[in-house]
Amino acid sequence: MRRVNKTFLLAALLLAGCAHDPMAKPKGPAAPAAFSQAGPVADAKWAEAFGDPALLELIAQARKNSPDLVIARARQREAVALLIAANAGDQPALSVGAGLESSRISLDTGRTPVGFGIPRRTDVGAVGVKASWELDAWGREAAKTKAAASDSRAAKFTAEQARLAAAQAKVDEGLGRRRVAAAENALRALIGSAPGEKLPEAKGSAAMPAFGAGVPSELLLRRPDLAAAAARLDAAVSREGAAIADFYPSVTLNGQAGWQADPASRVGRGSSSFWSLTPSVDLPLFDAGRREADLEVARARIDGSAGEWTKAVLGAFREVEDALADLRELALQEELTARVLAAVRVRLFNAEARREAGLANENEITAAHRDEALAARTLSLVVWERRQVAVRLAAATGGGWSAQ
Repeated sequence: MRRVNKTFLLAALLLAGCAHDPMAKPKGPAAPAAFSQAGPVADAKWAEAFGDPALLELIAQARKNSPDLVIARARQREAVALLIAANAGDQPALSVGAGLESSRISLDTGRTPVGFGIPRRTDVGAVGVKASWELDAWGREAAKTKAAASDSRAAKFTAEQARLAAAQAKVDEGLGRRRVAAAENALRALIGSAPGEKLPEAKGSAAMPAFGAGVPSELLLRRPDLAAAAARLDAAVSREGAAIADFYPSVTLNGQAGWQADPASRVGRGSSSFWSLTPSVDLPLFDAGRREADLEVARARIDGSAGEWTKAVLGAFREVEDALADLRELALQEELTARVLAAVRVRLFNAEARREAGLANENEITAAHRDEALAARTLSLVVWERRQVAVRLAAATGGGWSAQ
């Protein structure tokens, strides 16, 4: 019988794993050269630009009590714990054990030799340590750890996005709560307050901040949701590496050492010491296509994560441009409606002057008051909507968030 060349066999085993090359990491869409309107980007203190202390108090309550933030922070803690568990996967395992085994031999089986000094009863005590270490020769555990680290970053960024979204929701609801009672109830739910609890009251109208969009390429670094999508893509790529490593043999070192003696009182003597070292190699040959399916799942998730990343980036660019377009239109509307209100008030002043001179009747005065009320209401709605869009732009550009 011909001897098998061990080097050739080892090379064949390695080539079995090398048949699965990692796919290239997908690239996201290219950022446009510039947005349609320049201007400074909102920083982390963007809410202070509205000059409304009640708004700042509402945002502080939301960050402390919002159920959405509680959920996001819990998921972040879970991701951190999973990362710690993944890091332990490529480390040696060590345990300490002790035991006592008592046994008695039956003399009636006919299979026990008699007269050879074999005791009928034995009490064997043992104390020792056991160690195990699977060598991460193909990077499987390293890939899992890297994937867990990416998941942890994604959870952190998602929590930051929830924090920003909560602040944006508080502003939107805070500006509208003076119009309808339902907005107050929605606001209490968002900030985690009990029904009927008194809310901070705004004093005066909010100022109009001059937020801009900045540079498109920097937008990718300023939004936590985009950072989370990128981290999830990194995690998917790392899991593909772990799936490829499953095609290679696993190498494990098992060992134990300690003392074993009968009677147990002799445990600890040099003559009762023992040790063993058992390296093992496990080569998967047939699994009904499980590893191929796992690899396909990992690659499908890469494509899915890449699609989500592209969608998130394009959506971010669209949100910024939509907000800029709305701000331009609303600024023009606010200017025009302010002019209309000023003209109506001049007409009302003249009508009242004519009435005092006996040249105008009450119908003219009533119509002038009605037109003033309508113009003032139209202007207030435009002002309110323009400030809402300013908040939307601040959120669309990251709200001053930074991954640092």
